[in-house]
Amino acid sequence: MTLILRDDIIILCQQTVNGDRVVAWSYNRLWKMLIDKKMKRTDLLSVAHINTKTLSRMGKERSISTDALGKISRSLYCRIEDIVEDIPDEEDIKGWK
Repeated sequence: MTLILRDDIIILCQQTVNGDRVVAWSYNRLWKMLIDKKMKRTDLLSVAHINTKTLSRMGKERSISTDALGKISRSLYCRIEDIVEDIPDEEDIKGWK
């Protein structure tokens, strides 16, 4: 697990290796959207037709398939970038400067 400070918010995220790059995912946008829609995470299972394993992986800030992301975004009438965020690693941030 990694703690990332971003915009004065600490994000706890799981990192996975994708080729040579370490990728961290945050579903905080999705969790906030569910709160705004007065939905529980388990409601997402029936609405988006995803399985419990996918929901579990998201709860652990791990990557999920693009198919699952598409199902979620279509069921919530939003874009994928509205529900998941790629947290840049230190090398990415150094490259932006």
